[in-house]
Amino acid sequence: MGSVKNEIARNLNYYRKKKGLTQRELADRLGVKHNAVSSWENGKNSIDIEFLFRICEILDISVGEMYGRFGSGGDENASFTTEEREYIKKYRLLDERGKKAVNALLDVEYRYLQTDTDIAKRVIPFISENSTNNVREIPVYVAPAAAGIPLPIPTEDYELWEVGDDVPPEASFGIRLCGDSMRPRFEDGQIVWVKQQPDLAPGEIGIFTLNAEALCKKLEYRGNKPYLISINRTYAPIPIGENDDLRVVGKVLG
Repeated sequence: MGSVKNEIARNLNYYRKKKGLTQRELADRLGVKHNAVSSWENGKNSIDIEFLFRICEILDISVGEMYGRFGSGGDENASFTTEEREYIKKYRLLDERGKKAVNALLDVEYRYLQTDTDIAKRVIPFISENSTNNVREIPVYVAPAAAGIPLPIPTEDYELWEVGDDVPPEASFGIRLCGDSMRPRFEDGQIVWVKQQPDLAPGEIGIFTLNAEALCKKLEYRGNKPYLISINRTYAPIPIGENDDLRVVGKVLG
């Protein structure tokens, strides 16, 4: 019972603040003493059922949300944290392209957690002939680049990794690949190191944005027309048209 009361206390505090109400303002609208809301939010007292429904009405939430349950039908029996409920609400507002991108990223991260493979085997190996054991920090982007399904461009969401001579000194950042279109050279979920630069020579592999979607491909020209090529031949070449917005993010090293 205590855990339910604590869940309600946390959610009351969260949704009250989200609504932009102070404890005093909510108390005034309920017609209770000003310290009543504080005692509910710190878990000292339980909310009477009469006030619970009125609070939910004022905060524009369901009773299920106040209890830490979200959804409808079968979902009503599943408990989520407040943060998880916010993610679900945002996800439901996305269009099909947005949902596809989120699903692809979740699949990559889930497979990464489930694998027993040592992370060192999922990073492009690089052997320096002049090892100095220098340690430096380099950003590794959380949002992957697609080696398969196009994904939104990488954001500023990255982790700083401490790396040594196993990473090329000219590398600007790392990024995880999603998909199998660059197999067998690069595996799904593998981290590649990238030198940021504005252009590539034909035949080089790079990270590109094509119409605001990130891709890892090889650049080729057929005649005067550029194509983005997958190493995995089951994927068709991507022709670049006059109205396409193709930009080079950088060259994949190793």
